[in-house]
Amino acid sequence: LFKLNPKGLKESAEYVRSLMKEELAAGISSDRVVLVGFSQGGAVVLEAALGQDSEACGAVLVLSSFVGSALPAALSPATEVHFFHGEADQVVPISWGQRSFKE
Repeated sequence: LFKLNPKGLKESAEYVRSLMKEELAAGISSDRVVLVGFSQGGAVVLEAALGQDSEACGAVLVLSSFVGSALPAALSPATEVHFFHGEADQVVPISWGQRSFKE
């Protein structure tokens, strides 16, 4: 049903990274940057924060979502990642969120 690296994920994550870079260039401290994504947006912000060529950020909040790409073997301890998923979600199965959290 779901495959890693869906079409457009990398491009969307790169756009989010470009927004992060703008904020960092404007003087915002990286620990004050929090990325939040709902459903597919959660997969995008995870890729933006944890994928290759990622900028450091303070936290990632993932709502009713899933991991959309392979994560690095070691994550930066500076970036907190929090998953939230309702049991009644009829679009993204909770099992996807649980599996992603374990990864």
